[in-house]
Amino acid sequence: MFCVVIATYNEAANIEFLLKEVEAQFSPADFRIIVVDDDSPDGTASLANQANDTYGNIIVHTRKSQRGLGTALVAGIQLALEYQNCEHIVTMDGDLSHDPREMGQLLSAAATADLVQGSRYVADGSVVGWPLRRLLLSHTANILCRRLLGTGLRENTTNFRVYSRRLAQMILDCPVPLGYEFMLMPILLARQAQLPIVEVGITFRDRRAGKSKMGLRTLARWGGFLIQAAWRQTVLRRKLVKIGQTPATEN
Repeated sequence: MFCVVIATYNEAANIEFLLKEVEAQFSPADFRIIVVDDDSPDGTASLANQANDTYGNIIVHTRKSQRGLGTALVAGIQLALEYQNCEHIVTMDGDLSHDPREMGQLLSAAATADLVQGSRYVADGSVVGWPLRRLLLSHTANILCRRLLGTGLRENTTNFRVYSRRLAQMILDCPVPLGYEFMLMPILLARQAQLPIVEVGITFRDRRAGKSKMGLRTLARWGGFLIQAAWRQTVLRRKLVKIGQTPATEN
């Protein structure tokens, strides 16, 4: 059994079709969908609850006083782990940028990895509908992650992932970044614990409706987290060298 966690805010234009597409991929008895909604004024949570009347395997968790992608995903992961037979947790965006038809290949890869990263930037990945400016920004961000943090991944910033139960529990045991900067934290945890990570090519499509939540404040928080994480890793490497230990190598 596995769970699919979808964090939403003002996704009424997308959520019904997204849930229908996810449900079409698997038997409802085999998984649960957990929608964590930040009290969207457009009625996203109400539409998700209506979908549950049809499918019966959708849990809608509405947060009244919190905002942010990172804390929403962690809230969903925590709910997923309450199912004792939940072995894997899929996370995906609520704006249809991630194709539910690709969930199966990510879950297949999870048989041998604690973190499966859906990747736009491996050989069989692609991006559809983005202007050149956004592509350059995304490529630059991922280059910085590889260079400054040594993640070894082509993709570090997309939320289409599968977490093992083991890694999900590790996430709950750590302080949670508020927003989009959360994307880096599970990768760093997995690297530190030397857990296997694999990238699987996905097709990423620009949202078809609604507004992006990616603004200057979000980018600034992400950049600040990246710099702090890079500094901590540099300090740790220096300490390990001083005591004659070798830092963990990349997988």
